[in-house]
Amino acid sequence: MKFVDPTGEAWKPTTDENTGEYTGYQWIDPKESYNSDGSLKEGLYEQAIFFSNNGNFNDNSNNNIGSSTATVYAADGTTSTFNACINPSSSSYATVPSGMYEARVGLHKGDYPALRMGDVGGSPRIELGQENPAYSDGRTYAQGINIHKAGKNNFTGIGRDGRAVSAGCLLIDRNSWCDFIGMFNNSEQKSNTVSITVSRTMSAPTNRNVSRTPIPIQIQPIQADKTRVAPIIYK
Repeated sequence: MKFVDPTGEAWKPTTDENTGEYTGYQWIDPKESYNSDGSLKEGLYEQAIFFSNNGNFNDNSNNNIGSSTATVYAADGTTSTFNACINPSSSSYATVPSGMYEARVGLHKGDYPALRMGDVGGSPRIELGQENPAYSDGRTYAQGINIHKAGKNNFTGIGRDGRAVSAGCLLIDRNSWCDFIGMFNNSEQKSNTVSITVSRTMSAPTNRNVSRTPIPIQIQPIQADKTRVAPIIYK
């Protein structure tokens, strides 16, 4: 067997055991990141993105960039943030649920490089947990969900032609798009699987694990029953 001495580290998702939510990512020591053949251990990623919710999304606005933040965890161990939007252009389209996904570099509508998302394990579908509002066939999944740039002037809504900028996709500030996609679309990184976490409750990742809080057991003292009288035994 050929042994490889990896020099890089990797990102591991962090969780809150009390809520079941993902809370961000931790940078893991290389001795704990790679197998002897140089491959990443299961559950670790060289790159990751955490989408958090800033709580100011406006259903009546066509410019919602900044209603979310995309925190990028780069392959060199650094992090950076980008203004984003994790809501579709209207309720007529699927909304990506909170949870973890995976993505790879690919073309958005055959036009320009973006990140193509799917469920963990390589499936191109994203399970919604409910019926997809964009279809009437009862499907409970969405596919073709990408991370791409917002429209002209950071437009995120429905255009005059009735077409949605985001039919369920996650959007990045177009003014920062080149910097964003450049972190993934290079010869060393574009074939990597990128971990994607979507949170609709957290305003920023904490990047730490939270252990389950033990529930204290209340022990009630036993009260003596004074109405009971000990039997008299006659000899």
